[in-house]
Amino acid sequence: MVFPCELLEIQSLKNDPEKCVGYRNKCEFTIGMDVENKEPIVGFRVGAYNQGKTCVAPIDNILNVPQRMKDVVKCFQDLVRASKVPVFDPENYTGHWRQLTVRLSLKTGQLMLICVVHTENMEDSALTSLKQLILSYFTEGAGTDCKVDSLYFQKAKKRAAGEGNSFPLELLHGQGYIIEEVKGLKLRISPESFFQINTAASEVLFDAAKDLASINSQTTVLDVCCGSGTIGLSIAKDCAQVIGVEIQEEAVNMAKLNATENGITNAIFFAGKAEEVMNRREFQNPENANDVVAIVDPPRAGLHNKAILLLRRMTHLKRLVYMSCNPKGAMQNFLSLSMAESKTKQGAPFVPVKAVPVDMFPQTPHCELIVYFERLES
Repeated sequence: MVFPCELLEIQSLKNDPEKCVGYRNKCEFTIGMDVENKEPIVGFRVGAYNQGKTCVAPIDNILNVPQRMKDVVKCFQDLVRASKVPVFDPENYTGHWRQLTVRLSLKTGQLMLICVVHTENMEDSALTSLKQLILSYFTEGAGTDCKVDSLYFQKAKKRAAGEGNSFPLELLHGQGYIIEEVKGLKLRISPESFFQINTAASEVLFDAAKDLASINSQTTVLDVCCGSGTIGLSIAKDCAQVIGVEIQEEAVNMAKLNATENGITNAIFFAGKAEEVMNRREFQNPENANDVVAIVDPPRAGLHNKAILLLRRMTHLKRLVYMSCNPKGAMQNFLSLSMAESKTKQGAPFVPVKAVPVDMFPQTPHCELIVYFERLES
């Protein structure tokens, strides 16, 4: 039997078991009520709200959350309980304390907190007082033990028609980013930057992608959905040029800054929708057009179909690496890349040649999947 795509051995950190626990560098904790003790709790919701589940469970025994993050959550929980401000109730949209996002660099030790508060029916004076309470707690009170480098506040409320996806973040204290280290680079991570949640395993992931695509000093890398530039910058020294595109302008600004601060001069980044920006000359006619590889690392839902069709029409593009934490969600992308050429799908198809799973999420059943495609020339 001939298989069209070779599945390689799973890549992991199994030879370094200490890195398989407490590895998460970002967690979003829900603020709710402890059903048994009838008091506020900061933890993880047990199931989805749209399935009727509103219970929040403690995180004490969760293996993939680092201990320092657990200590920060416990400290923040003390603040919530002492404040006497009610927690958010998702059933009737009352209360205020809603979510705490924690970003932690396990290499530099830098810590970022984002406190999300539901502000519906909240007086301006009460909101101002709550922000001051949070600030004082982490700069003068018991929260100083957490050593917070970046403290943000964000409003949340029921949305009216036409409102955006999120409210702006307000920096209450410290710098607007934390420093993460990966592949010898020091990278700024902002509150909304996408970054793999397992820093150590991300290095395994990037190496696997580079090896699958046979990237070398003559290769131009198209970094699609580049975020703050982590993947492209980590392989910039091994290729001729990196050209990145990302929909979030703030992330692109961070990618440019990361390139400058790490002395990388062969990487350029553009902000906008991939299906629009990739029409630019830099993508359609790169300087090293004889050896072009696209690395695609989209959100869980995958790339917009227009971007897939545009990649197919790039005749100089011969190889493509697709990274996915949700292969089922990306299946339509895989099919669109591989379907025979037609009026709607111009350009020779890409066929999957090799795939390798990377265990980015130890203690869970999930894996990141890298699929390597080559252009079908005949």
